[in-house]
Amino acid sequence: MRGPASLVVMALLAACTSVTPSSQASVSESAGETPADAMVVEPAQARPGQLVAVSFPRGWDRGILFALDARAGDGWDRRWMLISDGSGGEPLWFPSGEDVAVEAIGVAGRGPDHLLIPDVADPGTYRVCTANAGEDVCAPVEIVADEG
Repeated sequence: MRGPASLVVMALLAACTSVTPSSQASVSESAGETPADAMVVEPAQARPGQLVAVSFPRGWDRGILFALDARAGDGWDRRWMLISDGSGGEPLWFPSGEDVAVEAIGVAGRGPDHLLIPDVADPGTYRVCTANAGEDVCAPVEIVADEG
């Protein structure tokens, strides 16, 4: 859904965001409690290298940058940064901790946005989080072993 509201958001966010280890930690900590219907990942079980669709049933203003966090004890470990196809480009990923400039493009509405699960992701419990929204939200995803 693209309309006047999304154009305004895109115009306001047409800058670049530098993803650094310090900004990644704050995103991970701030995205702890998320209403169950704020964001949905489908399929909920994905294989490495698979595209997943991220939807926002209530609508959500966000950017094209997402994070993939692995369960680590009682907390989360930020492993990868994911770039969605929300701006019309191809979904991409890169390891967390790399200093990469990502265009801060605003996206509004329900989605879906498509994300690529890294082909090097180990099976386990993960969460996908928005990483450059005004308020970040997360949704669970289970990465399962690639059949081969």
